[in-house]
Amino acid sequence: MPESSVAQAPLSVSVIIPTYNMRETLARAVLSALTQTYPPARVIIVDDGSTDGSEELADLFGDAVIYVRQENAGVAAARNEGIARASTGLLAFLDADDYWLPTFLHAAVSFLATHPEAGGVGTAAYLRRPDSWQLYPRAAGTGELGTAVLSDFFHTYTRHHPLTASAVVIHRLVVDLVGPFRPDLRRAQDTEYWLRIATVAPWGFVARPLCVYEAVGPSLSRGSGAYARLPLITDWEREIVARLTPDQWPGYREYRRWRARRYFRPMLATGAIAGARDIARSGYREAPWPLSWIDRSLGLAPTPVWRALSLAWRAGAGVMRRVAG
Repeated sequence: MPESSVAQAPLSVSVIIPTYNMRETLARAVLSALTQTYPPARVIIVDDGSTDGSEELADLFGDAVIYVRQENAGVAAARNEGIARASTGLLAFLDADDYWLPTFLHAAVSFLATHPEAGGVGTAAYLRRPDSWQLYPRAAGTGELGTAVLSDFFHTYTRHHPLTASAVVIHRLVVDLVGPFRPDLRRAQDTEYWLRIATVAPWGFVARPLCVYEAVGPSLSRGSGAYARLPLITDWEREIVARLTPDQWPGYREYRRWRARRYFRPMLATGAIAGARDIARSGYREAPWPLSWIDRSLGLAPTPVWRALSLAWRAGAGVMRRVAG
């Protein structure tokens, strides 16, 4: 993205808060946006078909917020609706169960003003679990990941995953370049979007934790059914790989290997064989054993073979658990 075009973009911010049956925490999120030391130009609540009275709660804020209701279509569609309603040069996303510390927007906007080459910026966050608070990413507390423009984003993302959905601010210009979030993806829409943005503009990072990310409720990332809901990787990454430049491919290949290692065995172990087979067929030839063996030997095997492999894997895991117990 041309540096001059980013530098000329207005630095007013629209805050987009998607919500679905989050009445208990919605007010906290909205108040954290309205009480920023750098006030947002507008706060947009996009209600994705809530049935818990969220609309009545939003009415209490009056003209301080814009309330939009849509039929239930998922968080990506809700964010896209918020983007369509925003008219500012910067966009910030805040999930209804998370909240910001008072200087979040000031730090993010200051960074973008100082680094006009950056298309967006994320900050560190506090990850709140039922029994603990943790700094996320951890590298922000060790000095390994500092406040800077990320020169090798895909490498950095693979190692530290520095961006969370509730702690990013992006230029509207990058949205015009890469398009909206993908509502067709059932999971990992935000990760796909951050990586897609990285193909057209650098990301920045502020190492101070200025957002609180709640991890105390039910999550799709937990439970065996979560892996069945993951999209096929070849489909998930299609808009990213179409935009990569030659110098970005080494870092992205590193990310692909991480993703293969992260998801292959859980998919196989939980019976999500379509996703596991897709990983094996997608050319992750540098991945470690056993994926490299599967890739060479069974990448083109028919579905019954993969079903048998999944059953054998699950049986072996069961035996190991009993032995360990």
